[in-house]
Amino acid sequence: MAKCCHYKSYLVILLTSFKLAIPSANGQTEGEPLTIMNTNYMKMTAIIAAAKAGPAQSLPNETYQSYPIPILLSNKLRVAFLFGTSRAVPKEGRYFLPPRYVAFMAADTGRLEEMKSVTPKDFGQNNAETQVIGKYVISEGMKPEEFIVQRDRLYHLYDVLMPVYVAGRPKVSEECKQAAVEFKNLFFRLTEPPLRPYYLSEGKDFLTWVDRVGSYVSF
Repeated sequence: MAKCCHYKSYLVILLTSFKLAIPSANGQTEGEPLTIMNTNYMKMTAIIAAAKAGPAQSLPNETYQSYPIPILLSNKLRVAFLFGTSRAVPKEGRYFLPPRYVAFMAADTGRLEEMKSVTPKDFGQNNAETQVIGKYVISEGMKPEEFIVQRDRLYHLYDVLMPVYVAGRPKVSEECKQAAVEFKNLFFRLTEPPLRPYYLSEGKDFLTWVDRVGSYVSF
């Protein structure tokens, strides 16, 4: 029990830190393309498409696919996606249940490497498996075209940051620091609020790294 409470406290601290570091919207999402290190990784848009064409096809129609979660395991980069049930209610939004599956795609080939069933306890959460954990309204507070532009920008920032994250360099460029700040801004603007504790649990290492890199920006 003490370990569970300690883990939850860590998530609360990380969530607060990650959120407080977000600057106000100031046009950064319309910035110029950033430098991408020369790697063999697929573009994030291609990995997302591979997940939709692969593991997502084996699940029911009302299944959501989360935003990508970079995972580094034994120096190999994989991209995780959470899958669970969501139910759309007209004029209200989409109601989310906890993730039921997580799929791991190889970042260099886009191939499915592993897919496993999960429960909220695997993420340090006390939700029941059939409990509605929150509502999400896509592009709330913005025009649909604005949402698409910002979403595509976020995907580009994944491409910029992931190779630097894998390289594990003690020092990063100012451009990378700015990319981390922008990533934090867009990540919390676009991702589904009901799933954020799950993102912070599954993507703890990557998101902590982004938070640390983005905290050393000189404005």
